[in-house]
Amino acid sequence: MGKCEFSLVHLTEIFKLAVDLGYQVIPCQEYLKYKRLSGKKVLVNRVDIDYRCFEASKIAEMFNNLKIKGTFFIRLHAEEYNPFSIKNYGYLKYIKESGHELGLHCEALNISKSWNLSPESLLRKDIKFLNRMMEITIYGVASHRELQEENNLNFWKHQRPSEFGLSYHAYDSEPKFNLFNASVYVSDSLCKWNCYRNGVLDKTDTRCLCKHLRDNNRVLYTLIHPSNQVSMKRG
Repeated sequence: MGKCEFSLVHLTEIFKLAVDLGYQVIPCQEYLKYKRLSGKKVLVNRVDIDYRCFEASKIAEMFNNLKIKGTFFIRLHAEEYNPFSIKNYGYLKYIKESGHELGLHCEALNISKSWNLSPESLLRKDIKFLNRMMEITIYGVASHRELQEENNLNFWKHQRPSEFGLSYHAYDSEPKFNLFNASVYVSDSLCKWNCYRNGVLDKTDTRCLCKHLRDNNRVLYTLIHPSNQVSMKRG
């Protein structure tokens, strides 16, 4: 295992370690099935594409080489990328055709205010558009947050995924999913490792994901942002 850093090289080492340690590495949707099993270690593998589709495709390629799957959440309203430009659509199509789950990285509260739409109406439009453009049916969404904007996660305080034809949202606390509250959650948000245990932030634990793998957690929930993998270059 090399030096702990934010790079594709070390990220590859981390996920290879997960496989070697016997974790089942699965997309978010598969957790709904996993909950009916017992006694198996699982890493629920989430990737939020905040700013760069190319880097996301390189992470998907790494997953493919390790024969593992993840869920990639796509923004439709990012200033930073157009998901349906020639190159970006190609990257996303590669991720889909590799067998990874795609979901919506939603911004229902922020965008609805700008467009004078209800958040519910916007979310339904976005789900329909993403399904049609990628020729899929998405099962889940993850709320995107810019630090200067309202937290889009607040949308789910009064809504349920099933009302929008979805199976889950990333921090869903309903018994059917309830992953965040029943796991050790490790995220690379803001280019540092953060750890939540059963939904509660552990401010004392900023260890690299590779260290958490060695703790032998039964349910590990991870969030990776391709834009944090600083050694990757644009294609």
